[in-house]
Amino acid sequence: MVDLAQRDMADITTEHYDAMLTHYGPSVGVRHARKHLGWYLEGLARLVGELSSETAVLLRQSSSDEVFASLRRLFAGVSAAELESARIQRKAA
Repeated sequence: MVDLAQRDMADITTEHYDAMLTHYGPSVGVRHARKHLGWYLEGLARLVGELSSETAVLLRQSSSDEVFASLRRLFAGVSAAELESARIQRKAA
């Protein structure tokens, strides 16, 4: 069994996005997923600081292929444990 904390966030975010599109259908799924992607991006911003303007484009994107590609780029090499650690540190500050 894979330790979730060590999983790559690129995999987690794209799997979650895909699951939402599958569950709700493409048009509704894209709208519902934006909220969740925003939360993921907030976590990433806590870890790396200022995010590029690509994040704003990502949240307005309607092409799922472009969203998948952007998520892979933005979250490449970031583990769930790193995001959680950044969240805890910010909360303690």
